[in-house]
Amino acid sequence: MTREPILEVDGDQYRSIAEAVVRAAAAVRNDEVTEMRPLYHAIDSDALERLFTSTRGVSVAFEYAGLSIRVDSSKTVHVDGEAESSSIDLDLDLDPDPM
Repeated sequence: MTREPILEVDGDQYRSIAEAVVRAAAAVRNDEVTEMRPLYHAIDSDALERLFTSTRGVSVAFEYAGLSIRVDSSKTVHVDGEAESSSIDLDLDLDPDPM
């Protein structure tokens, strides 16, 4: 069951998806961005950036700062609330080659 997001942020409004994730989590937790633990403790932020610049139809869900975070194919960052488990999920919607 998917929960209604607490906060949604347009990742294109920031220099990177990683920055959007950290700023969204900080806003929900009511913390300063500088007080947040580096994102690389939760997920490889370079790989996250590459994934969304080179792949279509992708979504990633992971825990960061005790929150469930989802990033969808439109680069929207969804903060879904307190994390229920510590995991990373990757969903690739790859269209088969019609030939």
